[in-house]
Amino acid sequence: MYSYVARQPIVDKHNNLYAYELLFRDTENNTFPKIHPDTATTTLIAENELTMGLQKVTDNKLAFVNFPTDTLINNFPDFIDPSTVIIEILEDVEVSDKLISVLETLSKKGYVFALDDFDFDEKWLPIVPFAQIVKVDIQLVSLLQCMKQIRREEYKHVIWLAEKVETEKQFAQYLSLGFTYFQGYYFSPPEMLKKNKVSLSQNLVVELISLVSEPKLNYNTLEQLFLKDITLTYKLLRFLNNANKQLEKEIESVRHALIYLGEHEVKKYLSLLLIANLASDKNSDLVLKSLQRAKFCEIVLTNATDNKFDDRAFLAGMLSQIDLILGYPLDDVLQLIPLHPEIKAALVKIECRRSIALQIAKAKEQNNEELVVKYAEQLDAPMEKVDAAYAFALDWSKTII
Repeated sequence: MYSYVARQPIVDKHNNLYAYELLFRDTENNTFPKIHPDTATTTLIAENELTMGLQKVTDNKLAFVNFPTDTLINNFPDFIDPSTVIIEILEDVEVSDKLISVLETLSKKGYVFALDDFDFDEKWLPIVPFAQIVKVDIQLVSLLQCMKQIRREEYKHVIWLAEKVETEKQFAQYLSLGFTYFQGYYFSPPEMLKKNKVSLSQNLVVELISLVSEPKLNYNTLEQLFLKDITLTYKLLRFLNNANKQLEKEIESVRHALIYLGEHEVKKYLSLLLIANLASDKNSDLVLKSLQRAKFCEIVLTNATDNKFDDRAFLAGMLSQIDLILGYPLDDVLQLIPLHPEIKAALVKIECRRSIALQIAKAKEQNNEELVVKYAEQLDAPMEKVDAAYAFALDWSKTII
């Protein structure tokens, strides 16, 4: 399965690339589908920001992203690095005290706003002070109207962007008016991008909806759901990494991540994913194998004397194929999530007990008994324990999916 996004360049007056507007797509057809705008925005964020990041899509340029009323009021933007995104306030947004309060809060956090499809209606004046950029659709607003309006006192602080520019003449006209940025087919149509889709299972979505609807989160139940879904866990780590730029310590387990994030932010994260994943599929073979590795590594490294399970080994096994699931090199993925160094070491095959346990799991998958024996000896693990752990992991994983 694949996810899709289109990007259209925004250039400055010298035709230099300034940013990309990101546009939701659900097929290779380069058109906006019949979908609610809130769902489009949350899906775009979940499938891009919570995987490899918006800047992977924009080649490290700014990303203009549409945010309808509900996604703004629910503060969905505030885990995205404000230096990477321009929040577009859509032309159908409802101006209210609640919206203004949210804009004030996000502005203090450093977010930049652009008013989309601006028509100079007086009703927008309460939110104009929050906008650094104003986008004018030149197919809907005349050149004469722009000439009369843009020099008004209310707009002296804004930068003007002309969109739907289709000819060199239009570019020259709006450049002469004082417009700074430009977007439209004259420069480039939206470019389609396709990548691996990383999504949740239907059963898991139903369970999460039930949990999120409760007044208080049940962390024990929630942890168990995370432990059986690679997508959920990886995106949690991405969300945590974005929401907390200065983590006091690296994450050691799923429970550690959930508690560190806190109930309010966990609910926000889950709401974001649920909206984006109400109809999704995933690569079940990769997921099944990842779960098998996770449980095997956890069991084979369990201390028999105190029966203490190795959470870091489980997380290492669970994320051992995240590069294949996402379709990006492992080194790139590991830069984006705040994993404990011991977990990262296991994933990149640095000599350690968790790395050796992972190699045993891989050798088992390949039926390479010679390698299994070799690594088991390095781990000082009896073969009967290795075989029993692997058999249990195979059975356990089938009960999870």
